[in-house]
Amino acid sequence: MTDSVRSFSVLVLLILINYFLSFSPAVALAAKSGDNFQERSSCFIQELARNLDLRGEIGFDVAGEKRFSIKPGNVGRTSRRQFKTTSVKVDMSSIFNQIEIGVKPRWEWDTQGEGDFFINEWFAKYMLRDDFFILYGREILQWGPSCLLSPSNPFSTDNGRDNPKRELAGSDFGRIVWIPSYEWTVSFIANTDKGRRTVPEFKKAYALKADYTGQEKYFSMVFSHREPDRSRIGFFGSWTAFEALVLYAEGSMWEFDNDTKVILGASYTPEMGCTITVEYFYNEEGNANDPIYSCLLRANSIDTLLRQNYILLQYIDIPRLNDSLHLTLRGILNLDDESSKLIGVAEYDLGNYTQLFGVGSFSLRGDKDSEFGIVDYSVMGGIRFSF
Repeated sequence: MTDSVRSFSVLVLLILINYFLSFSPAVALAAKSGDNFQERSSCFIQELARNLDLRGEIGFDVAGEKRFSIKPGNVGRTSRRQFKTTSVKVDMSSIFNQIEIGVKPRWEWDTQGEGDFFINEWFAKYMLRDDFFILYGREILQWGPSCLLSPSNPFSTDNGRDNPKRELAGSDFGRIVWIPSYEWTVSFIANTDKGRRTVPEFKKAYALKADYTGQEKYFSMVFSHREPDRSRIGFFGSWTAFEALVLYAEGSMWEFDNDTKVILGASYTPEMGCTITVEYFYNEEGNANDPIYSCLLRANSIDTLLRQNYILLQYIDIPRLNDSLHLTLRGILNLDDESSKLIGVAEYDLGNYTQLFGVGSFSLRGDKDSEFGIVDYSVMGGIRFSF
């Protein structure tokens, strides 16, 4: 049985369990009035359809001038090539009674005509009380205020903001969440399987996360353990210094290891409406001098940047032609090998339910041995719709 079929089978089973054990008031009333299976099924389907949230996306992805192969276990030089893929993405979720379910099937094709169908995310959530719920499924679990990456996340530091239209691979998580007050949230998280992530060696990990949200500030602590014996503490926090300026920090430290990661950042929003963000990232475990392919061989499964020192400058909502156009520019400089890249994101709203988008990433400086010289450029575009 393939991974996608297995995931879908689990989701269908959860729906059936809810159908027989957890009827909404409307379905329960139908059952009492006639105890008719067909009538009960009709009410169940109607409620499911009434609460359905459906979103979709059709896009393409092109990458060129790839100078190295960075697949796990196969790091080395490659010839000049282009990669092109087309994808169709559908997001579906619905709520009935105390259960919320969701599934995100995906279809992809490449230029050789080879296709792949898979389920990148799915979940089932059960609300035991208004302040307490449990959830299991395949998720992309992200948090933190940083733009560059999320060093406080013990499962993966990639927060997807480098390209907000590039979908990350989902991993299997179980979560227990308690909300004791408006200010506090406590979560226990278990990463039980790698899911669709392509990591060389997956190890189960567990985390206890406490979040506090106050007036003009918030902070979180994340205590985690990765089998067999690695423990870690992560943190992030944000403070609104004054109306236009937000200061934040995010980081982590491994027990007994020289692997401290820290991001210091600031976002400024002037009256003209744009937001300017500056970040500095220090990665103690990173390698400042060796060729990039050597760093790739030694990288662990959760790292996304391999050197030690980085600066990010981001500019969001450049003066627009009209209210339908949204633009983002992001520059990242590697201070160790002096490579850099520029990322641009454009989104255009065609209406309330449809959006065109395009993303381009271009290497500005860096040779074949530098981190941002691995890929000369990548371009992504498509159309997103919702109902």
